[in-house]
Amino acid sequence: MAQHFLLEPVAAGARQFRVGQQSQDTRYELRSSRLVLAGIVGVIIMAIIFFWGTMTSIQSIDSKAIDAERDRAVIAVGLLQQSGAAMDSVMARKIGRDYILGDAHLSRPADVTSNETFVPLANTSLVLAWTPRRFASETASSVAPIRIAAAGTALLTVIFIMLRLYRLARDLEARRRVARDLATRDALTGLANRRGFNEALDAGFASGAPMSLLYLDLDRFKQVNDRYGHAIGDELLNCVAQRLAHIAGPDDCVARLGGDEFVLLRRSAASRTELTELASRIHQRITFPYGLGDVEADVGLSIGVATRSEHMRDARDLVASADAALYRAKAIDGVPFAFAEELVRGLPKAA
Repeated sequence: MAQHFLLEPVAAGARQFRVGQQSQDTRYELRSSRLVLAGIVGVIIMAIIFFWGTMTSIQSIDSKAIDAERDRAVIAVGLLQQSGAAMDSVMARKIGRDYILGDAHLSRPADVTSNETFVPLANTSLVLAWTPRRFASETASSVAPIRIAAAGTALLTVIFIMLRLYRLARDLEARRRVARDLATRDALTGLANRRGFNEALDAGFASGAPMSLLYLDLDRFKQVNDRYGHAIGDELLNCVAQRLAHIAGPDDCVARLGGDEFVLLRRSAASRTELTELASRIHQRITFPYGLGDVEADVGLSIGVATRSEHMRDARDLVASADAALYRAKAIDGVPFAFAEELVRGLPKAA
């Protein structure tokens, strides 16, 4: 009885292909979160600086107003003393009215409160004390509720806008990931397509990691397609993709390049023995008959195997080596796979 593994195609492809993308997307989300957090912290710091600047300005204005009142009081006391008039409570109140000194009165220095200021009087232990106007503080107090409400509203508005921008950035990134996923994934099998495979291959070459490539081509697939129709052919390709994904390791990239061509990119060091065992397993599983509804079909498989070497300048050299080994395997009946090194050495091919 023909069998095949019922493994979800998209999940099967995602298991190998999304490893690098997940770490990249995670880094992007962390950067976005940190940017929003930094923006909120920046707004809070700006609010603190604004509050500190406002309080400093209020204190400076109040200080100048008090100094102006003190100057007027000194002038008034000086003129009074020049006229020879005596300083008493009535005269103190008159000076307060004439020179705009609030609640002016005579007092001992020890009795002057913290809200009052004073000027000394000559030839007496008393001082002229009054309550100075603090115009800036009074104005700030009168508009404080409005200012606090406005500042709070502005702060909340800025935070709301930043959070909205953050959500918008996340939505755009999610759409970008979906678009990228669609652009790099085979619509039929859910595996990486040629573009996705090339990106994984280029990234592996750029990192300098050891890699091995198995280039697969189905034999007799056209006959199945012609005999049973494209629907059965598509189902067969899905089954092949599922079996490949089931065999592949967690760091491998499995891709369908188009038609009946597949690749398995092993992004780790692998010995000749390990690659031979892997190629044998793949050949055995892929060539096992397929039960496709009422149809039972089988296909052959040829595999070209190439390992990255120091003589390869870029990813194209690895693909070309595996492709050449694949055509060598197809040229010899009964030999399921060939290694690219054998082509270089000119040695007989061993299965």
